[in-house]
This record gives sequence, C-alpha cells and structure tokens, in this order.
Amino acid sequence: MKIKNNIKIISLTIIVLNIFPNKAQAVMPPDFIFNIGTQIIQIFSMIVLFFSTILGIVWQFLSNRLGLVKYKKICLVFFIIFIIIISFSISYLYVNYEKKVQYDKWLKEYKSNAKQ
Repeated sequence: MKIKNNIKIISLTIIVLNIFPNKAQAVMPPDFIFNIGTQIIQIFSMIVLFFSTILGIVWQFLSNRLGLVKYKKICLVFFIIFIIIISFSISYLYVNYEKKVQYDKWLKEYKSNAKQ
C-alpha cells in the first residue's frame, strides 16, 4: 500500500514539475538596485546583533567565573560605548569610501568629457 502511494506521489510531482515552466524571466526589483542604503542599514543591524550576542556570552562567562557582578554598571556602559564607537567608525569609513568612489567616477567622466 505504501509503495503505491509513493509511486502516486512521485508521478504527481513529476507531472506538476513538467507542467510549470522551467525558466522564470523577471526583472530585478528597483529596491534591490537603487535602495542600497536600506541594505547597508540591515547589514549594520546584523553586525550589531552579532556583537550583542557575543557581549551576552562574554558577560555571562565573566559574571559566572570572575564574579564581575560588583562592576556590572561600569562594564555594561563600557560595552555599550564600545559597540557605539565600532558602529560609528564603520559608518564613517564606509561613507568616506563611497565619497572616494563617487569622486573617482565623476573625475573619470569629467576627463572623458574634457577630451571630447
């Protein structure tokens, strides 16, 4: 009985897969092309989430093993400031990189137009 059901399921799957087209032709959505800023914010959010998870693991280890409960507020403020500094520095470096890329692109276009 199970073999007949399995054969029916496999044959129906093959039929359904052959009915629908194999190639899907689609245009990339404009958000994917033009809205890079949102994607970068999402990447930074994932990085902050990753670092906060690491912070939680390190905090649990330090509080359990080293008795760091006395300095809880000082360490928590230090770690929050550390994460904020890392976020701002990455953002600053990325903005400078993008400015340089845009300037180089503009300079290349300017030189090519000046030669004409």
